[in-house]
Amino acid sequence: MTDDLSDRTILLTGGTSGFGQVAAVDLAKRGATVVVVGRDESKGAILVERSTDLAGTIAFHQADLASQSTVRSLAATVKREYDRIDVLAHNAGLSAGS
Repeated sequence: MTDDLSDRTILLTGGTSGFGQVAAVDLAKRGATVVVVGRDESKGAILVERSTDLAGTIAFHQADLASQSTVRSLAATVKREYDRIDVLAHNAGLSAGS
């Protein structure tokens, strides 16, 4: 695998904390355009702000993946804003009480 990802667009769900956040930053360091999808807009804004000095870019799109209408809206936005998605990394998790 090459370290240079400057020609890649990667959509990453669950990228605002934990493993997803580490992955988003690492991919952007390697030059990728990383499209992070998450529920928490404030965490997304912090991630985007932290990424300004990286070789690639991180963009954040707020979406609740449990809502079909939100997923459809997100898909339309991604289709409009990006020429292609090279990698889809579905890292979003669900925490449900018992």
